Amino acid sequence: MDNSSALTNQPNPDARDRLKKLVTDAVTASESKRAYGRAIDNFLAWFETERPSTGFTKATVQAYRSVLIKSGLSSSTVSLNLTAIRKLANEASDNGLIGPDLAAAIGRVKGVKRHGLRIGSWLTVAQAEALLSRPNIATLKGKRDRAILALLLGSGLRRDEAARLTLEHIQQRQERWVIVDMIGKGGRVRSIPIPPFTKEAIDVWTTAAGIRTGCVFRSMNKGGRVVGDKMSVQSIIRHRETLRR
Repeated sequence: MDNSSALTNQPNPDARDRLKKLVTDAVTASESKRAYGRAIDNFLAWFETERPSTGFTKATVQAYRSVLIKSGLSSSTVSLNLTAIRKLANEASDNGLIGPDLAAAIGRVKGVKRHGLRIGSWLTVAQAEALLSRPNIATLKGKRDRAILALLLGSGLRRDEAARLTLEHIQQRQERWVIVDMIGKGGRVRSIPIPPFTKEAIDVWTTAAGIRTGCVFRSMNKGGRVVGDKMSVQSIIRHRETLRR
């Protein structure tokens, strides 16, 4: 059996779990860890059913890419899955399971382009994760600031919408969390999905601050105590820019 097959044919569960852990340890956000873990598990499950004899090759990953696209997943979800698989290839190479040339070939399997035009300055996944890790969540202020960043990054709310967000806006619909009836630009009413990492960050903050109703984000004094019943848009802008420096 060649090294390209060693990762998946007659798999060693301990080796696979170790490689999966190396991949998930490379990211900091808990939701990213879960997403990468799911992506790797799904890929290996598909491989063992559909391609048990072909080995972990570029052609195999390209075939899986086609399966993901045909399944109707969003471009971002397809790209996240392929990112996890590319990281798996790198770890497999570093651990002697596949050669570096094969890992490099798998690394050239591209994600799916988003349709439309991106306006402004967009963060990469790594940059977003680094930004989320900057607040000191051992403090109450750090918990609040991380929740603000998680909301802006995860749900794409405008800063004024974040300032107006209340706990009453956050509701569970069809087994997922959403912000409902948010009045946005031009008076348009919309509902916005909340990723799990965003909901988790908000829950950590509101629980620690004892907030059970009203505005999610509150002003704090220099001593780290909540002193207001809301935050201004300018305060959210200032905190975001401070953390990005």
